[in-house]
Amino acid sequence: MERQPHNPDRGGEHQPGANSYGTDDPETQAHIENARVDASRERERNRARLERLLDAGIRPDEAEAVVEFEQTAHDRPRSDELLPGQAPRIYVTCEAAEEAGQLHGRWIDTTDDLTDIQTQVVAMLAASPVSGAYSYAIREHRGFHGYQPGERTALAIVAVIGRNIHHYGASYAAYLEAIDVQDNDALHRFGERYIGSFDSAEDCASGRRRLRLGTPARPQA
Repeated sequence: MERQPHNPDRGGEHQPGANSYGTDDPETQAHIENARVDASRERERNRARLERLLDAGIRPDEAEAVVEFEQTAHDRPRSDELLPGQAPRIYVTCEAAEEAGQLHGRWIDTTDDLTDIQTQVVAMLAASPVSGAYSYAIREHRGFHGYQPGERTALAIVAVIGRNIHHYGASYAAYLEAIDVQDNDALHRFGERYIGSFDSAEDCASGRRRLRLGTPARPQA
């Protein structure tokens, strides 16, 4: 099955006439340009590392494998450590790089503003080792309490779910099983029904009674 372009700024539609940044916002362009500079420096370091391995007598294919392994081992822990606490996060990768046999991606905190998430995805694609990359996929996730974001789950949906799971915890993840996550109203309606987290069914019933009587429930911290 042919993969369809998946673009954070154009709803999946690639526009050949757009500039190389994929956005006209100066701040976002600066962010992307910085990512390109960092990526260029990283490629230079990798080339220098490869040359040292070759000079040491290691076969070219083995030297390339060593550099790729070191890069992968370096990128993932570093990206993950940049994220505070246990906030739900996703690992977004460049599909063009994957098709070229390379791993290129970034961990993203889904409690960030949607615009920040989109900017990070655009910057990740701009820094891809494959020129002109514009298609991405969600490959891994952490901290979603059992909810499974799909490869093509829209960033807008992931952002709402990530923030609510960070705020409400596993209760919100369980709520997602009973609704259509494509329903934006349903995604935001949980707070109207949530009365807290309790140690037992009896405590929950007591909390509901207090809520009906107008007395605030006292959920577990």
